[in-house]
Amino acid sequence: MIGITSRQLAMLEYVQQHINEECCPPTLQAICNQFGIKSLRGVTVHLDALERKGYLTRPHTARGIKLTALGLDAVRATVQQNPMYQLGWQDAHAEATDSPTNKNECDSGFAQSAA
Repeated sequence: MIGITSRQLAMLEYVQQHINEECCPPTLQAICNQFGIKSLRGVTVHLDALERKGYLTRPHTARGIKLTALGLDAVRATVQQNPMYQLGWQDAHAEATDSPTNKNECDSGFAQSAA
């Protein structure tokens, strides 16, 4: 994980967690609130950097954030280093890469996939 800050990594983890729990990416405002960032521009700067580095893509649509394979690998590496996350990550990763557990909740097409 060359070139990624701890804050950016935390954002990747949050985005993946939100996708796993809510079946859709978080809004910019939700990221702002989660990290105590005062403006949406601050979030955009972090997301732009992550996109430039290849960790995520953003098609510039509402809730359009998707982690790339590199982004998923970064989150996976962090989880593997912290045993407290491992069980939850395995369940969440299976949902993210295979199919949603509750198809009715996730039919909106936001299920995360490694691009």
